[in-house]
Parts: sequence; C-alpha cells; structure tokens
Amino acid sequence: MNLYSLIMRLIFCLLILAYGCENSDNEPDCSGVACTLEFRTIGVSVSDPSGVAIPLDVYEVREVSGGANVTPEYTPTELEGYRESNSYPILTDSRLGELRNKRVSLEFRGFANGTLVASRIFLAGADCCHVALFQGDPEIVIE
Repeated sequence: MNLYSLIMRLIFCLLILAYGCENSDNEPDCSGVACTLEFRTIGVSVSDPSGVAIPLDVYEVREVSGGANVTPEYTPTELEGYRESNSYPILTDSRLGELRNKRVSLEFRGFANGTLVASRIFLAGADCCHVALFQGDPEIVIE
C-alpha cells in the first residue's frame, strides 16, 4: 500500500468519525423535513368478539412510567362521538413537540358502567412530523 492510499483511507475514516459524532444525542435533525399539514390522531376501538362496539362511559390514558394522565381533553359531546364511531383518541399531534423523536409507553383504560372493561399498553411516540403507534393493537376485543 502506498503512502497516498494510506492517507486517503485515514482521511475517509476521520470524516466518518466526525460525521458520526456530529449529533451526539442521536436525534435526527428535523429542520429540513417537509411535513404534511394534516393533524394525526391515534385511536383505539373496543368491541366484543362478534365486532359489536362496547361504548365506554369514560376512558383515560396514562404514561406507564410515572403514571401521568395524558388523556387528550374531550367534551361530553366529543365522547358521544367517540362512542358512535368506536374510536377513542389516545394520542394526537398536539403532543408532537414533547414527543418528537421519542417513544413512550401509554396505558389505555376504558370503563363501562363504572367497571374497567379494557386495558392495553401501547408504545407510541412521534417522528419529525406526526405521532405514531409503534407497538400494540388498537383494536381491543373484550371476551
């Protein structure tokens, strides 16, 4: 191997190392990302084995770590709409700022007639633009 080849390889390795150390927190730079203007919501449905929706009186979403209540705010009218559509929001783009490029474990708990009827843990978070569900089936079937 000649000296020129050795120097070029050394420079190449140094460039790779320098680029790899540039963003030490391992978070992608979102400054150049073009995002859509849509507002995303991740919803959960609750039904029996035959597919009939189970309407919930109330539901909550809590962070598994620490137990903070992070249920998206809703009015009684909105809750009625969730019952009719069988889709209960657990995460919306309103939390994008705090969850950007992060993941969090969330527990959904649904109540009917004052009794806990549905509980599931999800892994969710956000990329540069929108919230996303990474793990957990959003269709809860109550046996």
